[in-house]
Amino acid sequence: MSSTPRYFITGEELAEGVTCQLSAEDSHHAHKVLRLKEGDKIEISDGEGSCYHAAINSATPAAVEAVLKEKCFEAPEPIKEVILVQGMLKGNKMDTIVHQAVELGVKRIIPLITQRSIPVLQKTKVHQKTERWQKIARAAASQSKRNCLPHVETPAKLEELISGLDFSREIIIAFGEEKKDKESFFLECRELLQNCEKIRVIIGPEGGFSAEEIEFMESHKVKITGMGPRILRAETAAVVGLTLVQNYLGDI
Repeated sequence: MSSTPRYFITGEELAEGVTCQLSAEDSHHAHKVLRLKEGDKIEISDGEGSCYHAAINSATPAAVEAVLKEKCFEAPEPIKEVILVQGMLKGNKMDTIVHQAVELGVKRIIPLITQRSIPVLQKTKVHQKTERWQKIARAAASQSKRNCLPHVETPAKLEELISGLDFSREIIIAFGEEKKDKESFFLECRELLQNCEKIRVIIGPEGGFSAEEIEFMESHKVKITGMGPRILRAETAAVVGLTLVQNYLGDI
């Protein structure tokens, strides 16, 4: 894989010959951390699927500018839109999950407030946390050569997320500890996975989902399955669940 660093410039129309300026944070990373200078090669993506090779024409601690060259034609994005709905976790575990989920190809990440979620965010801290996770997603997208910049949404409750979903366009899969037989589930849902536009993967917090939450999801057409005979840590479950889905989609 190419070691050329990739940066995102959103909200601008990219085209061959256009000169772009990296954000202050990316400029600092390129100039101070990577020691990039005039003439060095980078890649610039608009975060929506378009990416260009570029050459730096000006590099200072305050700003790095680059001229866009030819388009990058590799397409590392998953064939389906995968959304991770992750039960809120303690400490910095959510940071790790956001980074790993972006590496595995998710398009959106929705932190989930459940009955067993231990962190109860104050309204003043919700924006700070979401902004932090978005920065982590951006860094992970650059590192893993994503053409699309995944979006981290504001934490939401289970009822808010599931009510009103269009089940004709997407399949919603929740992984529960008490469900053991994943093989028959995925065989049964293979056609659904291939034909839907979006797959929403729901992972519980430490301690899993409550019986009431499982009942609620089952009553709203959510497909519930397990990950095998062993109990996994919540941060491990996210990686395993996404990998299982991507495997059955043919993306891994």
